[in-house]
Amino acid sequence: MPPKKHLFEQVADELGSWMATTEEALVAGMHDGDKAPFAAPLTERQKLEVYRAMLENPDGTENAAGAQELIATRGATVYAAAKLALAKDRRRDMDATPPPRTPEPPPTEEGD
Repeated sequence: MPPKKHLFEQVADELGSWMATTEEALVAGMHDGDKAPFAAPLTERQKLEVYRAMLENPDGTENAAGAQELIATRGATVYAAAKLALAKDRRRDMDATPPPRTPEPPPTEEGD
């Protein structure tokens, strides 16, 4: 039979165990799945708008400063994924827009 631990040793063991499990529970509670702690819940459309505002100028040209900031803060992989998502969204918008209609010629009068 192992020797009985002193009361202080038992308290230290219990306190150490409580601290480890509490830390894990707090981290698990703050990380909601694959979402970063305190991240705003955005829809895919909202994410596209955020990336569009960051990576494109109002006239549609590339915003180099925004691209460099995104690469510096989130990495090249996120930048590439954002550019791909924006290109797919632009293509989807182009496919959904009907081509402009050409005006029909006026009817000709026959029988003169």
